[in-house]
Amino acid sequence: MMKKILVIEDEPQTREILVESLEAEGFDVISAENGHIGINQVKEHGQAFASHTL
Repeated sequence: MMKKILVIEDEPQTREILVESLEAEGFDVISAENGHIGINQVKEHGQAFASHTL
């Protein structure tokens, strides 16, 4: 089962690099440009995310 990760990053280029890197490692990545959108993504996709904070 592929782990789902939510990346919240307001800098578009940094967000894109993070998403591409994580996808290359086999993760299913969903991204958000801010915390508000990130919370909505969690509500939409449920608790399927791997939990880790950088």
